[in-house]
This record gives sequence, structure tokens and C-alpha cells, in this order.
Amino acid sequence: MTVILNTAEVANLPSYTGPHKVGSKVLVQQEDGTAYVEIQPISASEFLILTNYP
Repeated sequence: MTVILNTAEVANLPSYTGPHKVGSKVLVQQEDGTAYVEIQPISASEFLILTNYP
């Protein structure tokens, strides 16, 4: 999936150095038939928006 918004990045441009920058990819993983994405820690009250369209 592709990150299309990371509020932590938007709030700290251009010095943001954390995970999940806009445009980066997050791999979809599967275990026992369940699909999920693993998100690295982000600050409280921050959020990501992901899309499955390129």
C-alpha cells in the first residue's frame, strides 16, 4: 500500500525523518488467511492514510 498522508510529516516539513513518508510503500502481509499492514510507531494523535492504488 502507498502512504498518501502522514500528519506527522506534514506538521514537520521539511525536517521530518520518521517512518512512513508520503509516497513510501507499506507491504501487505498475510498470516493464517488474514491480511494486514505493519505500521511503525508514530506519535499519539498522528495518523496515516494508505491506498492500494498506485
